[in-house]
Amino acid sequence: AVTRYVARRLVERERALADDSWSGHAVAGKMARPERTRHRWGLFWTFVFGFAGGAAGLFVLALLSQPHP
Repeated sequence: AVTRYVARRLVERERALADDSWSGHAVAGKMARPERTRHRWGLFWTFVFGFAGGAAGLFVLALLSQPHP
Protein backbone atom coordinates (compact mmCIF):
# COMPACT_ATOMS: atom_id res chain seq x y z
CA ALA A 1 0.00 0.00 0.00
CA VAL A 2 2.83 2.39 0.83
CA THR A 3 4.61 1.65 -2.46
CA ARG A 4 1.44 2.34 -4.44
CA TYR A 5 0.84 5.56 -2.54
CA VAL A 6 4.38 6.81 -3.16
CA ALA A 7 4.18 5.83 -6.84
CA ARG A 8 0.87 7.68 -7.22
CA ARG A 9 2.28 10.79 -5.56
CA LEU A 10 5.36 10.71 -7.81
CA VAL A 11 3.22 10.45 -10.92
CA GLU A 12 1.04 13.35 -9.75
CA ARG A 13 4.12 15.43 -9.04
CA GLU A 14 5.62 14.71 -12.46
CA ARG A 15 2.36 15.67 -14.16
CA ALA A 16 2.12 18.89 -12.17
CA LEU A 17 5.70 19.82 -13.00
CA ALA A 18 5.18 19.05 -16.69
CA ASP A 19 2.08 21.27 -16.81
CA ASP A 20 3.79 24.15 -14.99
CA SER A 21 6.96 24.06 -17.05
CA TRP A 22 5.23 24.87 -20.35
CA SER A 23 2.89 27.57 -19.07
CA GLY A 24 5.50 29.81 -17.49
CA HIS A 25 8.53 28.85 -19.53
CA ALA A 26 8.86 32.09 -21.49
CA VAL A 27 8.23 34.28 -18.47
CA ALA A 28 10.63 32.32 -16.28
CA GLY A 29 13.35 32.58 -18.93
CA LYS A 30 13.00 36.37 -19.16
CA MET A 31 13.02 36.75 -15.40
CA ALA A 32 16.12 34.57 -14.96
CA ARG A 33 18.27 36.47 -17.48
CA PRO A 34 19.39 39.34 -15.21
CA GLU A 35 20.36 36.88 -12.49
CA ARG A 36 22.28 34.73 -14.97
CA THR A 37 24.07 37.78 -16.38
CA ARG A 38 24.97 39.01 -12.91
CA HIS A 39 26.26 35.54 -12.04
CA ARG A 40 28.43 35.43 -15.17
CA TRP A 41 29.95 38.83 -14.40
CA GLY A 42 30.63 37.64 -10.86
CA LEU A 43 32.46 34.61 -12.21
CA PHE A 44 34.42 36.79 -14.62
CA TRP A 45 35.58 39.16 -11.89
CA THR A 46 36.43 36.26 -9.61
CA PHE A 47 38.65 34.86 -12.36
CA VAL A 48 40.30 38.26 -13.01
CA PHE A 49 41.05 38.91 -9.33
CA GLY A 50 42.23 35.34 -8.82
CA PHE A 51 44.54 35.60 -11.81
CA ALA A 52 45.92 38.97 -10.65
CA GLY A 53 46.40 37.70 -7.11
CA GLY A 54 48.17 34.58 -8.32
CA ALA A 55 50.48 36.60 -10.58
CA ALA A 56 51.28 39.01 -7.73
CA GLY A 57 51.96 36.10 -5.39
CA LEU A 58 54.34 34.49 -7.89
CA PHE A 59 56.12 37.82 -8.38
CA VAL A 60 56.59 38.25 -4.62
CA LEU A 61 57.76 34.64 -4.30
CA ALA A 62 60.29 35.18 -7.10
CA LEU A 63 61.62 38.33 -5.38
CA LEU A 64 61.93 36.59 -2.02
CA SER A 65 63.61 33.48 -3.41
CA GLN A 66 66.51 35.33 -5.04
CA PRO A 67 69.83 34.96 -3.28
CA HIS A 68 70.99 38.06 -1.41
CA PRO A 69 74.44 39.48 -2.36
